[in-house]
Amino acid sequence: MPSTLKIRGGQNTKLSSETYIQMVAQTGYFNGGYTKVYNYKSNSRHVDCRKLNRVPILIATVDNKCAMGVHTPSGQDMDTYRYYAVNFFPVISDSPGKTSKWNIVFRTPKPRNSTTYMYKTYICVGDLNIVQDCFGKVIHQSKAS
Repeated sequence: MPSTLKIRGGQNTKLSSETYIQMVAQTGYFNGGYTKVYNYKSNSRHVDCRKLNRVPILIATVDNKCAMGVHTPSGQDMDTYRYYAVNFFPVISDSPGKTSKWNIVFRTPKPRNSTTYMYKTYICVGDLNIVQDCFGKVIHQSKAS
């Protein structure tokens, strides 16, 4: 799929008394023009205005001509607690506009000492229709494997 990035990442742990570890995995930063946020509904293969933080998200420009979405399949080391977040930051000093950001947060209770946690994330890029179609393929593919 030409509009998809597949990212593998991980985190090494050496723990003492932590009760959980939390990792902000993939993060995307955008200029202030990215203000529309959607959830991807895998059952209908369509997007809806964002209401949930436990399902894949897309962030887009107002006209939906530029969009990016992120999906991390379940069943991985770090998905005991997983959510998607979006933040909008105001103008900072000499910056010409705002900054928009999405990210995925993983948390796992009772982490294992001296372990490498691994995860796989898919990022879809294009206009809203391309990203929506890409999500359908990626999510279907990840359920099949």
